[in-house]
Amino acid sequence: MKKLFYFLIGMCCMCYMAQGQNILLKHDNVPVDFATLNAATVNEAVELLIKSSGETINKITAIAEKQTLENTLFAYDAFQYELGDLQSKLGLINSTYADDSIRNTAFEAADKLQNYINNVYLNEPLYKAIKKFMTDKGASMSASQQKFLSDAVVSFEKNGMKLDAAGRQQLESLNKKIVELGNRFDRNITESKDSLEFTAAALKGVPSEQLNEWKRGEDKYVVYINGPII
Repeated sequence: MKKLFYFLIGMCCMCYMAQGQNILLKHDNVPVDFATLNAATVNEAVELLIKSSGETINKITAIAEKQTLENTLFAYDAFQYELGDLQSKLGLINSTYADDSIRNTAFEAADKLQNYINNVYLNEPLYKAIKKFMTDKGASMSASQQKFLSDAVVSFEKNGMKLDAAGRQQLESLNKKIVELGNRFDRNITESKDSLEFTAAALKGVPSEQLNEWKRGEDKYVVYINGPII
């Protein structure tokens, strides 16, 4: 377990060094300074991570005869973590940012990243490498490692790997459409301009400074419930 911990720390450090100082790709105990974020930072983070993930996948698939925990299981786990981590940060940005440019860029970047993640599960060489590792080395692994590999293989198969080449190509097109529609749905919720009307009595306890911002007439307070408010 300690070996896995140090390996993952090392992988994250190497990714961070390779990806420069992009604040969305940092992995330390310092909070992300979202105030310094701009559209270029968002786009750069996605480009860098897709590039480094592709390089990791190529390495995993190129060592079929020399597979180890470090170069296969740990490497796969590390880049999957990176993808999920950035995906979560993009979700936060496109759900909360009031700046249209940054928020719209985050929506587009999330689209691109999600399509990339979907296609990872349609990567046949990667699937075969993970499955081969489980078949060849699974018996000598811990129960948690076996479970991780088994879940990984099932994830590939549930996401299209059991289809033939034509079926996977069709699924890829469907996945893109689903991502597009899901993104549009999220954007509509985030950018909704709906509002609710209250009386002063209903808002008892709300600070007067906030009430003054909401006041629209005699005993009439309008609260907008659109998402990006920071």
